Amino acid sequence: MRLRTSFTSAVLVISCLTASPKDKKKGVLPVDILQAHTVWVMVDPNVGADVVAPNANNLDERNTRK
Repeated sequence: MRLRTSFTSAVLVISCLTASPKDKKKGVLPVDILQAHTVWVMVDPNVGADVVAPNANNLDERNTRK
């Protein structure tokens, strides 16, 4: 049993060391986005969450469960 655990651990370590990371090509963000100071938030009125108190439902659930 101990030999099997040691062998499994060794295979795991070797496979982790030999695994190559995926080549991810990250795109460069435009300067307008990198230097942004303002963000526009669009809210869908059909979602069902209150814009004034978005956590109201969570607070009501917590208070009910107490």
